[in-house]
Amino acid sequence: MTALDRSWRPVERSLAAVAFEAGLLEAAVAGHLSDEQWRRRVVDGLTPVCGSAGGP
Repeated sequence: MTALDRSWRPVERSLAAVAFEAGLLEAAVAGHLSDEQWRRRVVDGLTPVCGSAGGP
């Protein structure tokens, strides 16, 4: 993740910061979110910084 974060600098929120945000991580670990839901939430959290999840 660090290499990905570096390749997109300057980024306001890193991949790790979004993916492991306390509330999101707790929901995933506790089984309140499926893996697919967790991944979607990570994408949603990075989209405002990195651009559209749908590609060009």
